[in-house]
Amino acid sequence: MNLENKEVLEEAKELIRSVIDKFCNDYQTKYVCELASTEKGYKQLEQFILRRMIKGDTVLEAIDLQERVLDPNKLVD
Repeated sequence: MNLENKEVLEEAKELIRSVIDKFCNDYQTKYVCELASTEKGYKQLEQFILRRMIKGDTVLEAIDLQERVLDPNKLVD
């Protein structure tokens, strides 16, 4: 990975951290917040969001998708 790619990756990780810190709450993103509360869970969430960003999602869209996946009340058959 070249220096430019590393910088882009680090900027994306900083953005993810700031969005999670700003928008994490028990009302809308309870399960994502629980996941992000541990180091292992946060890394898992970060990797998920990065993969979704590569596919064109915003950080908030990726968080919303992850919340829908984790929340048993939002599962749809």
